[in-house]
Amino acid sequence: MAAAFVSENYFSVLAPRFVAGRGLTSSDTSHDVAVLGYQAWVRLFGDAAPAVGRSLDLNGRPVEIVGRVDLHVAGDAPAAA
Repeated sequence: MAAAFVSENYFSVLAPRFVAGRGLTSSDTSHDVAVLGYQAWVRLFGDAAPAVGRSLDLNGRPVEIVGRVDLHVAGDAPAAA
């Protein structure tokens, strides 16, 4: 699963629709947080599972999940069957 460390401005450029939680803010610099795309959310938690506020291990670092973006963000569509 791919991951990228980005600044709080990242989502202002993409302007995705958040289906759960929120995007990144300047207060997130005090700890590691994540906004998941559709594929990562489903793979880790199932499509309907609540995950905002939960933690996951990302390269040995605990990361708090603060949001999930809509399915239709570039590069995050499910694979065709």
